[in-house]
Amino acid sequence: MLETRKADRGFALRRTRECANGHRVATIEILSTVYSGLPPQRRRRSLTTIEARVIRAKRDAEIVRACKTRTRIDVATEYGLSSDRVSQIVRASCSASRAAATSTARKGLSNVA
Repeated sequence: MLETRKADRGFALRRTRECANGHRVATIEILSTVYSGLPPQRRRRSLTTIEARVIRAKRDAEIVRACKTRTRIDVATEYGLSSDRVSQIVRASCSASRAAATSTARKGLSNVA
């Protein structure tokens, strides 16, 4: 196992594994206790929602990386989105990064006091 990350606000785990031949495989493990009380149809809908969120988050990360080397219009064309949507994704990524940095800084200050 190479890496484990939380996904969907901690209700799922995204694990990256490597085969003996060097291939990497990403899996999504969903905590069954969260969904055990739901009826089957609602459970399937919830799982589909989680998978869609994970895929969207991965796509958004790729878009942010692509915007560092290409114009937003080119990236929008490549992903089939409007340039406004690409701008929203980049802004959301920047604000999330700032929030994480602020949270880390606050934790550091609380340890000092």
